[in-house]
Amino acid sequence: MSAVTGLKRWHAVINGGSDPAALAAIIADDAVFHSPVVHTPQRGRAIVTAYLAAAGKTLGNDSFHYVRELVDGDNAMLEFVTEMDGITVNGIDLIRLTRRA
Repeated sequence: MSAVTGLKRWHAVINGGSDPAALAAIIADDAVFHSPVVHTPQRGRAIVTAYLAAAGKTLGNDSFHYVRELVDGDNAMLEFVTEMDGITVNGIDLIRLTRRA
């Protein structure tokens, strides 16, 4: 999958509310989730989907939006900003897009 196609799918899922089934449909079986909050890598589609869906519920309010997108080959960095209880949160989603068989 090209980075352009992968990011179109990512944005469609995120804009749709991070539905777990829609997330699972775009996450590879061998996906790995890294987070500064979770101290060990989380491996596999089911657990990655669960963490991303939870993050979407936590961060995905009306103020959530991406402010910058960088693509380098199969890698994409999406910078986001959101507000939670009056506090501005700025972070990134770093995604490696791979081709599925």
